Amino acid sequence: MVWLTTVSPTGAPAPNPVWFLWDGAATVLVFSLPGAARVGHIHHSSKVSLNFASGGADGDIVVISGIAEPAPHGPAADQVTAYLDKYADRMAHIGLTPRAFAEHHSMPIRITLTRVRGRTPLPTDAAASAAGSATGSAQHGPLADRMAPGDRMSLGHRLGASPAPSEPGAAPVLHLIGCAAPPVLGFGEVVAAALADGWQVWPILTPSAARWLAADLPQLHLAAGRAVRSEYDLPGSGDPLPRPQAVLVAPATANTVNKCAAGISDTLALGVVNDAIGRGVPVVLVTATGADSSHPAYRRSVDLLRSGGVTLIEAVPTRVGDDRSVPRPPFPWRDGLAAIARLRSRSPVPAGSPLAPS
Repeated sequence: MVWLTTVSPTGAPAPNPVWFLWDGAATVLVFSLPGAARVGHIHHSSKVSLNFASGGADGDIVVISGIAEPAPHGPAADQVTAYLDKYADRMAHIGLTPRAFAEHHSMPIRITLTRVRGRTPLPTDAAASAAGSATGSAQHGPLADRMAPGDRMSLGHRLGASPAPSEPGAAPVLHLIGCAAPPVLGFGEVVAAALADGWQVWPILTPSAARWLAADLPQLHLAAGRAVRSEYDLPGSGDPLPRPQAVLVAPATANTVNKCAAGISDTLALGVVNDAIGRGVPVVLVTATGADSSHPAYRRSVDLLRSGGVTLIEAVPTRVGDDRSVPRPPFPWRDGLAAIARLRSRSPVPAGSPLAPS
């Protein structure tokens, strides 16, 4: 059960407990009495919030904002198998068959999630959390115990289950940056991998990359547990980025490499990288380039950044005229994360490793 808060025409918040089904991505489904006040509220203002009761645990708090839309032509409650799997026993407990419940609660409401705030005491290792949810063997906090396995997996894995940066024992902060090159279309892969490695992920995209991934931003938000940044906030507004323990840029374009070498910070992504270099924070760039990787300015930029302590992993360039029928090696997301981990531990790079300086 979750608390759904709508807003009345007078501006008063109206919280109500509801049964819900999370699709594991960016949508929540609720079934309502068609004449319930919440339906009229949503017609007046589609902005809603969802939250779970804290259960007395100070850290067990999650508030989710979204846009709600009545879907009168959607499937009935007794036609949604996952919903019945979750609530059929509870329907029987209150004396209703699935058909009777569907006839009473005949108004589907779909809520598209737009923002997630809060934290839970789920395990920090998102991969272990997700695997444990699937098997039912993991020990979960009170919030997860109130959710079906699929919902636990979504919340634990997609929110990253990371403690707040200010808390003792908080997971290390990784500023994860994506630039506008084709591999960024798989940015969700490196977000999930970094969460599984135990990082708090703060995703940042260049403005062009943010436009490319516009349809994926809600899912990336849920995966990381925080909004994807792409623009500088106005002074004194927005939530400040925490000080990172590492910065990973993957993919990094030749344009980004050249601007970083020149100290140019005309986007938030570049500003974060340049600030980290200046502070001596470990920085790794995994490049995705084309013929511009042979430009003399690019080679000078690579040499300059490496001399300043930045690690560059150069993926195989893609050039105009390349035979696209020839399989290309996958983009080395994992090499970037391994390099970050090695820099943090200061362990030596094995001879012959692709991460060894050239």
